[in-house]
Amino acid sequence: MHHEEAGHWTFNDYTLSNTGLGANTLATSESGDGIVLETLERDSPVLQCKSTNCLTIDNTNMPCLKNYDAPYCQKGVTFAFWLRPFKAHQLPYTFSSQGVAGAAGFTVQSWRLAASGDIRLDIYLEPMAAGYFCGFDLGTISKSDGRFWKEWTFIGTTYDPSTSRYYCIFDDQLIEMEPRLNPSSIQGMPLRFGNDQNTNNVFLLDDIIYIPAFSNQEAVNVLYNQTK
Repeated sequence: MHHEEAGHWTFNDYTLSNTGLGANTLATSESGDGIVLETLERDSPVLQCKSTNCLTIDNTNMPCLKNYDAPYCQKGVTFAFWLRPFKAHQLPYTFSSQGVAGAAGFTVQSWRLAASGDIRLDIYLEPMAAGYFCGFDLGTISKSDGRFWKEWTFIGTTYDPSTSRYYCIFDDQLIEMEPRLNPSSIQGMPLRFGNDQNTNNVFLLDDIIYIPAFSNQEAVNVLYNQTK
């Protein structure tokens, strides 16, 4: 997070503040109707989201957070945050998106498979005309005993321009994204947390990180350990 153009949004003083080195050049982000509160699970205040407009990250001066690829992101890009969901009252459960839920440049969403009834967590990234995703079966990953709904998880994405590959971040894991057909991205839109029509769904949010550079496995480990 020592990149000169990095953003690091926290709620440590009970308000939204950007403590990253790029705070003076990045646009001011707007808090919606999320509530800042304390929790025993984190050592500083966090944001509670139970709305369709909990928090908006204004990407006016962050072209890498609009298109996610070259020529905008010549050194790559990393965007990640800590998420603490509570058991969904309704599915799909959209934690973040750009544009509208389910049609966005970057979307994190949980939903139920019709055939098996299993619940998945999907991370979508749709740069320009392409589409990529990571899918996590919440019945088989390391948090298979329901801990995903009881713990904080570090979630995000990063882009390596040297190989033109995209990766998901899941805790301290770096997982290559798979191609996705029929992308439906809305380019250039602000990134919104809580962009969900199911207002009974509640989740907590903390330590939102933007770095206009690729994060390899070592860098992801640093980000994870510094902010957990």
